[in-house]
Amino acid sequence: MSRTKIRNSETLLTDTLSKAKEGLKSILSRSINIKCKTENQKNYLKLIKEYEIVVCSGPPGVGKSYISIAAALKLVQSPDNSYEKLLIIKPAISVEENLGFLPGDLQEKIAPYMAPSIDIIDKVVGPKKRAELEESGDLILQPLGFIRGKTIDKSIVIIEEAQNISPSQMKSLLTRIGYKSKFIISGDLGQSDKYRDRKKSGLYDIMERHTNIKEMGFFEFNNKDVVRNPIIAKILLNYEDEDE
Repeated sequence: MSRTKIRNSETLLTDTLSKAKEGLKSILSRSINIKCKTENQKNYLKLIKEYEIVVCSGPPGVGKSYISIAAALKLVQSPDNSYEKLLIIKPAISVEENLGFLPGDLQEKIAPYMAPSIDIIDKVVGPKKRAELEESGDLILQPLGFIRGKTIDKSIVIIEEAQNISPSQMKSLLTRIGYKSKFIISGDLGQSDKYRDRKKSGLYDIMERHTNIKEMGFFEFNNKDVVRNPIIAKILLNYEDEDE
């Protein structure tokens, strides 16, 4: 291939990516304001901005998902980076219940698992903007099993409920990270629906195994960080002795 053709191909690719970014910006035209309620939420937000892969553990009600999703949307929106898509991935694990066969297409089947994330996106940008992002392909909601074999470039990937992911699944997931991407992994080691022994969880494994990698940031919330409702912290405290 001649140099002229190579330059033309590179120009075409740059123009295509630029248009994709412009389309994303036009959908998320209004600046996203992230409201941190605690100092630890601010610290977690800072970690997300600074590291290529961020791993977070904490009890329910501390704002893990809100900070992760709001930060990702704001980063995707910014013209100062190369992120072009936001992927939200969850393992399709029911909470100690067998839901049986779910009718409908893939999106309808995964809707019950993705509902909490969708609620947060709706709070941050509104249902209309969220629907536009999904329709344009800039926001993708997928179960964990569909990510295998893919190389993820220029995207922010949020992996939630990571306490229900096995170490081998986590390894497969981590090695999907591609060019100019960011992974945000979160979960609650105290509430696994898959592992009685939390040490068998991929979330525990990643937090023990990879602390020597400088591109990865780790954060842990505790019961004192609960902001959803103060009674949650009291309820969790009463379960701690039993768990131990």
